[in-house]
This record gives sequence, structure tokens and C-alpha cells, in this order.
Amino acid sequence: MNTGLAALEYNSLPDPSSQTDDAASSPASPRDTPAGRRRGAVSFVVVFLGATVALLVLARYTVNTPFVNWYLFQVARSTSWALGLIGESSTVEDPRMYAGREESVRAELVGAAPTERPHGAKGQPPLTAYEVWIYRSFVLKRQYEQTRAAIQETRPREGAIPADESQRIMALRKDFDRLAAATRQDGPAGRMQVMPPQMGDLLSTVENALRKLENNAQPAEASRDTLLAELEAKLTGALAQQNAFLRARAAQLSMQVYERHGPTVSYVAKAGLAAQLRLAEAELARTRQASNGGRVEQLEAQVETLKAKRAAATSPAELAILDRDVRFHFNVVPDCGALPSMAIFAAAILAFPAGLWRKLAGMLVGIPALYLINVARLACLAVIGAYWGNGKEFEFAHEYVWQAVYIIFVVMVWLLWVELLVRPGGVWRKKTA
Repeated sequence: MNTGLAALEYNSLPDPSSQTDDAASSPASPRDTPAGRRRGAVSFVVVFLGATVALLVLARYTVNTPFVNWYLFQVARSTSWALGLIGESSTVEDPRMYAGREESVRAELVGAAPTERPHGAKGQPPLTAYEVWIYRSFVLKRQYEQTRAAIQETRPREGAIPADESQRIMALRKDFDRLAAATRQDGPAGRMQVMPPQMGDLLSTVENALRKLENNAQPAEASRDTLLAELEAKLTGALAQQNAFLRARAAQLSMQVYERHGPTVSYVAKAGLAAQLRLAEAELARTRQASNGGRVEQLEAQVETLKAKRAAATSPAELAILDRDVRFHFNVVPDCGALPSMAIFAAAILAFPAGLWRKLAGMLVGIPALYLINVARLACLAVIGAYWGNGKEFEFAHEYVWQAVYIIFVVMVWLLWVELLVRPGGVWRKKTA
């Protein structure tokens, strides 16, 4: 039915950069025909899917690499800066974790051998937040690689059991050395043992019995053949137990490396009375040294007010509530960096028929825009986590609300690129029905 009302129709024009004067003056470009549009749509879908898969795989296999670690730290630092504007304070990492080990940590990061690593800090400046984050990533990756190597050391012995007693003892010694080596790894504070409970007692028992056999001591409780058979059974079982333990540990470390590992942001939305009192007293002491009389009076009144509020608490439980900080700790893991969404955005730009410079401009403008949107997303989630915890409200905002909102932003930024830069001639025009 003709209502006489004007309808809006979008004039989807081809890329102006790809048109020639002849094509522009021709009645119909091959791209405007139904067959041309179908080929263009199929080409876009194929290139888009291929680029998306390639970029997502690349993002997956570059986790815990220097570039991705640097990028995640920038996301954490930007988010912490934004949170500092709307809350009490926000920090990234905690250099105090390795206080006194600054020189040793830096030596490990540059690849110094264990015997060359100094102990203690000899006038070294404190570690930066970035150094702490890089060192934590280095330690986690090293533990994962050492665990995978230890799994190979605990594989079952190949070949039959030797018949000669001396050869059997030598084979037992090799099995024991493999098992002992598979329980030792380099940790943040030096060499540590990684093994299931009761494994230490078993290793001590086997070591003592094996040493007696190597010294040709006659066991009092059983014959040498019986003791050899018992040791072989114990070592076989211990190797299998350690192998299963290390496989479970490797799976856990792999999940941490690829999914749960990231720089730590500590956000204080509102400091408790005790923290406010400490800060006010510290500022009061500094102000008195500067002989700022007016400011001293203000701070003295603030200190007295805070003390009165704490003194008004009727019970230790109430005082604990008043002193409690409204805070939230979270890790900026690879998924929090929005790299998969940025990869999809980049794939859509690469697949769309446009000139090279337009695609480059879309990347240079769109990806920073998505970065800033992601920082706002993380800051919003941190505020929710600080006031409501990481319960149902946080999960709903994290898993549903912001996932959908961020996808909408990705599509919106891409459409703005198409409309404003790629096809500036594609305008909305009126068409009377």
C-alpha cells in the first residue's frame, strides 16, 4: 500500500578508490550486477574467516611471549591509571615481593647461571612493576618447561631387567637418579622439590637400601635377590606415581600460562578508617616539617575526626568493618586484553574491498579505540568487584553484559570505518515509495 511517506534506502556504492573514470561513467559496473555482488560477498566471507582463524591461532601461540607480556602490562597500567582517577588508589604488581633479591632477579632475567647469581641486594634499586611482572612470567614458563622435561625422565625403563646382579644395581641407580632429578626444579627462591606426599620418605628408604647393595653389605632382613626385587618394584611404582603427578602439574601450569596468568592490579575503591588515619598522620608529619600552619590545622582536625569515628565503634566486629578497605585484586589475563576481538576486527578490515591506505588507517584508528574501550570495560568490572565482590553480579557483568557490549563496539567501529573512510559517497538518501 502506497502511504506517500518517504522511505530511507542506503546507497551501497563500490569503493571509490578502486573506480576508474571509465567505470564511473559506465551505466553499470560489473561489481553492481547480482553475480558480482555474490562473488564479492563470497570473497569477503572466505577472506574474513581465513584471516580470523589465522589471527586467533597467532594470538593463542604468542601467549607469554615478550610482546604479549608487554601488551598485557600496558593494559594493566592503563586500567590502573583509570581506576586511580575514580578510587582511592590503584597499583600494578608489588615490588616488595622480591625485596632484597633485586640483583639476583635481574641476573636470572638476563640468563646468568645459578653459580653466577648474586645473593642479596648490594645497593640495587627496587624492582619496577614491569620487572616483577616479567620475572613472574619467566618463572612460570620455566616451571612449565621443567615439568615437561621431568615427565620424560619418569618414563618406564626400556628393555628387560638385567640378569647380572651388578648390572641390576646399576640399572636401579639410574632409575633412582632419574626419579630424584624429576623431583627437583628451580623456583623463585631457589631449588625446590616437586613431588607428591610421602615421596620423600620413599626416596630416603630406597637410597639407603641401594647404598648398602652398592657397598656389598649383606642385608639382615632378606636376601640380596629379594631386596633387589623389592627395590625394583618400589622404583617402578614411584616413577609411575611421579609421572602422573607431573602430568597433572603440567596441565595446571599450562592453564595458568595460557588462560589465567597476567599482571596483577590492586584497586582500592575506598580506604578504611585505619588506612585513612595512617595517611592523614603521615601527611600531617610532612606538613609540620614544611611549617605550613593552615594545612596543619586542617590535617589535625581530620586526624581527630577519624580517631573519633574509630573510637565510636561499639564492638571489635564493627571496628573491623569500619577499617576494612573496599578493594579488588584481579589479573589482566590474555582474554582481558581483548586480543581475540581485535583479531576479528582486523580480519574484517583485511577482508573488506578497500585500498591499502584505507585499511592501514582503519587499523591505526580502530585498534586504539578498541583498546580504550577495553580499558573502560576492565575499570567498570573492577569497580563492580570492589563493591559487590566476584559473585553473581560480577559474573553477570563480566560474562554477559560486557561481552555483548564489547562486540557491539567492535561492529560499530568497523561500520564507522566503512561509512566514513572507505565509502564516503555511500549516503542515506530519500526515495519516495
